[in-house]
Amino acid sequence: MRDRSQLPEPMVKIMVEHNVHYEHDINYTMQLCRWVLKPIGIWHLIYGHASRNEKLISLALIVTCFSALCFVLIPSGLHTLFYEKDINVKVKLFGPVGFCLTSTIKYCYLGARGAAFGRCIRHVENDWRTVQYQDHREMMLKNALVGRKLTMLCAIFLYTGGLSYHTFLPLSSRQVSENFTHRPLTYPGYNLFFNPEASPVYEIVFCIHCLFALITYNITTAACSLAAIFVTHACGQLQILMSLLGNLVDGKKSKDTTVEKRLGVIARQHVRILR
Repeated sequence: MRDRSQLPEPMVKIMVEHNVHYEHDINYTMQLCRWVLKPIGIWHLIYGHASRNEKLISLALIVTCFSALCFVLIPSGLHTLFYEKDINVKVKLFGPVGFCLTSTIKYCYLGARGAAFGRCIRHVENDWRTVQYQDHREMMLKNALVGRKLTMLCAIFLYTGGLSYHTFLPLSSRQVSENFTHRPLTYPGYNLFFNPEASPVYEIVFCIHCLFALITYNITTAACSLAAIFVTHACGQLQILMSLLGNLVDGKKSKDTTVEKRLGVIARQHVRILR
């Protein structure tokens, strides 16, 4: 990944009234998070500024995602808790079923707290707009790069490990006995409602499980991405505060200001970080 904190010389300024590249920087910071939140319909709940069609699409995506989560969670949860008698199998099922449950909770939380996340994102955007010194902007860009890398690592681990679990494992676990082929699914429990091994029911359920996997990995990646963005952004703001403290006495960066004014800037920066 290219480090965009290094700018061409003509673009470098010691001090500016505001960050003229703020749109570019905001997109760089939020891009990956936006990519994983949009497919699960949460981005417009968090960010707002959506047209009517975008809101309808977002609502349809939320209904689809929640239906897929319930399609897996309810049968597998009932099977694991009440119908599975083998303790070894039950323990093995607690992992994937627990992941399904926590993903559903995270999805509901992202939707319920969308306004709060939106305020945090707008706070980040305002910091990008008002950054004054080029070295401060570079600090923020370096921390934004760390957030992007953390998001990418999370997505890579989840998708490579999780998709193989939901695809290769069921397909490689088929058992043939006489004239019957046992085709297991990643999540059991559907025999309470229908025969899950009959065609085309098995293929449909298998595809829904793959869709469910993509949804849960997007949810987890989105949660990690938001956490990474906010934490790394706070780290960048703390670095800026330390830089301002270092400039308090000598005022090399702002020679036309008094110590009192520089102290006021530090106080305002400190208050913004605490918020």
